[in-house]
Amino acid sequence: MEQILQLLKQYRPKEVYAISFILFICLFTRPSQIFDGHLDRVFDISRSIIYGLIRGVGDDRLFYDGAELLYWILLTIFVFLTFNKADKISKWLWNE
Repeated sequence: MEQILQLLKQYRPKEVYAISFILFICLFTRPSQIFDGHLDRVFDISRSIIYGLIRGVGDDRLFYDGAELLYWILLTIFVFLTFNKADKISKWLWNE
């Protein structure tokens, strides 16, 4: 187990990128369509979890254009924070 931890520490902050990629797939796309074989529908943002939360919190009073704009803003912030803070997140994960 110790060898595995040392090996993971050697490839920092790549574990942050891997975790962020998994979160991106789960939250910003439609991963269920991968299993159904409909790869063309994977990137349909109107059925993603984040878009659903935006529309749900907006109680359908938020127009589709505004919800889509907020989706892209959140996605941009997510990607920016991942790349900008990967080292700090990795150090936090390893308690350094």
